[in-house]
Amino acid sequence: MEARKDHKKYPLLRNLQFSPIKEEDEQYVVLWDASKISSEKLILPLKFGAPMAEWLRGDFGRQAERQVLGSKLLDQGFFKRQWIEGRFREHLEGRRDHALHLWMLFNLTAWYDHWIEGAVKTTGEVAKAGP
Repeated sequence: MEARKDHKKYPLLRNLQFSPIKEEDEQYVVLWDASKISSEKLILPLKFGAPMAEWLRGDFGRQAERQVLGSKLLDQGFFKRQWIEGRFREHLEGRRDHALHLWMLFNLTAWYDHWIEGAVKTTGEVAKAGP
């Protein structure tokens, strides 16, 4: 498991032995053995997963495919449209599980279309990030 330098703020983590693995900008990334935490003390289970692979094989998957392939981000040349089409096809047909990559592409294209293309449509120019 990982935690940041401020892990001592949380009572459940206070007494665990941590091993720093790197230091960046005065913040430590540390590891510990999660088996030393009793499950009764955890608020949430250690593992939970939404059935994304299944969802992407149904109606949502076809909607995600349309959105990803219709995104202006693909026109920027960062992605190969045929490769993405192939991943959707393999996933929808149940031949391969590409859920993680398809979900990331779906979110990235949705973000781009909303925040970048949306800014162009409403203002005529891309809004600058920051204050």
